[in-house]
Amino acid sequence: MNDGELDDGAETLEITLEPGEYHVSLELALTSGSYSEVHFDATFIEWDDVNGSLEGAHLDPVALEANIEEEVSLSLHPLWQLLETMGPDVYVGARESEIVHRLGPDGEENTDGWPLEWPSEIWSLDHDGDDSLYLAGDGDVARINAADSDDWFWNNDTMGLVNNLALDAEGNAYATRDTANDMQKIDPDSGAAEEWGGGNFRGVTVDPDGYAFGGTYDDGQGDDGAVHQINPDGIVEWNTETFHTGHIRDLEVDSAGHIYTASEDFFAKKIDVAVAGHSTDPPDPADDLVGEFDAGAELHDIAVGPEGAVYLAADDGTVHRLDSSMSPVEFGEWPFDNHASTVHSVAVDRYGFVYSGDADGVVHKIAPDGSPVTSGDWPFVHPGEARIWGLVTSQGRYPIHWQENE
Repeated sequence: MNDGELDDGAETLEITLEPGEYHVSLELALTSGSYSEVHFDATFIEWDDVNGSLEGAHLDPVALEANIEEEVSLSLHPLWQLLETMGPDVYVGARESEIVHRLGPDGEENTDGWPLEWPSEIWSLDHDGDDSLYLAGDGDVARINAADSDDWFWNNDTMGLVNNLALDAEGNAYATRDTANDMQKIDPDSGAAEEWGGGNFRGVTVDPDGYAFGGTYDDGQGDDGAVHQINPDGIVEWNTETFHTGHIRDLEVDSAGHIYTASEDFFAKKIDVAVAGHSTDPPDPADDLVGEFDAGAELHDIAVGPEGAVYLAADDGTVHRLDSSMSPVEFGEWPFDNHASTVHSVAVDRYGFVYSGDADGVVHKIAPDGSPVTSGDWPFVHPGEARIWGLVTSQGRYPIHWQENE
């Protein structure tokens, strides 16, 4: 913890912070109606209340300055220590048991209408960040009320086996189908589906402008490990051809124009696809590859979180954290190796907590420094033999459903 106080007449307070995220508590004692200015790097915040507090600020590893007119007390704590039992709910899909659990921030299972029992295996989950949970199973895709599993919107039961699922900002669902070797776009209101993009897709993600990106697997025609860009009209605008030497199992996108891929060939890659301009020319693997990481094991899932951090679920039971250049971070307890079996799914919330599920039915909540959260009911253990094949938080996925004002 770092604390500091300024007396009347002082001008600045400087506290040097270690790398990380911090909770900031400010108590302003102003004797006039004027305001104090608080600077967090380039972020400028004005305070005009007699007393105020700021919670959940993200700070870079530099000095913090508070310029005041009267008196201020400042306390800083590692953010994750205060949020360890706070944050979003987590939805957990136990594949073979055909069950979706709903966990609170402290890991306690919600039993008010949950768990949700489904008539087929659970293959993928997504959430719109509001009130809808989307579920993909062996034969169907459903949209349900995330607060009450008994309140149904629709269930499209003609999909066949669905490998992966992603949502756009309008709530449309994009499902990649194993049995039909295609991608379907599903209307959020009616559940009506139409073929989208054309291709043998395994992974899928959608950017804030409604462009979908599909990752392919081998269809016998040499189209393994490619990324396709599909415009909002469902037309494939480009195909990278082979970008990986194995199936692309999952993709994510950020708001700056990067696609992140996780493949069975052990590699995770970050590609600059110029999403802001949506070029119709495919990225060049030589010129547009921002970075790559060899996990040394097959990769099953990928998630992108705050500050461009990348999280990988690996076949050897490891959860990796990479920085924005796709290099492994070198602080705390990363990589996380508390799983005893293959990690099939990974998710991250906007506070930087990571959730990982394995082949033994165990779900860990991981603090931003890579240490396991053991408070509350964490880790969660599914009561049965099933792999955790789907994980999503009630905040939805970045950047589609996360607010940009944090």
